[in-house]
Amino acid sequence: MEKSKFNISDFVPEYKDMYEIHCDLVNREIERRKYFKISRKKLSQMTGVSYASIRRFEEKGHISLWSLIRICNALDCLMDLEELFVIRLRDRKDV
Repeated sequence: MEKSKFNISDFVPEYKDMYEIHCDLVNREIERRKYFKISRKKLSQMTGVSYASIRRFEEKGHISLWSLIRICNALDCLMDLEELFVIRLRDRKDV
C-alpha cells in the first residue's frame, strides 16, 4: 500500500490513517506472540491457521477475518474484537 505525500497526522497528532493502523495492528500481533514466547509454527498448531497464512499476515498484513479471530483467541485478546463496529452514543446522529 503506497502512502500519500500528505499525511494529516503531521498536523493532527492523534490521527492515524488506514496504513498506520494496519501496520500497528500487525506489529501488536507480533509483539503479543513474542511476549507469550509463541513461535509462528506453534501459533499455527494452536489455531489451525496455516504457517504460511501467519507468515503472510506478519510480513504483508494479509489475513482472512476468520484466521484473525482464531489468532486473537489463541493470544488471549479475542474480546478486543468485541469493540469493533459498536455504535456509541457519540456516533449516533439522531441523539
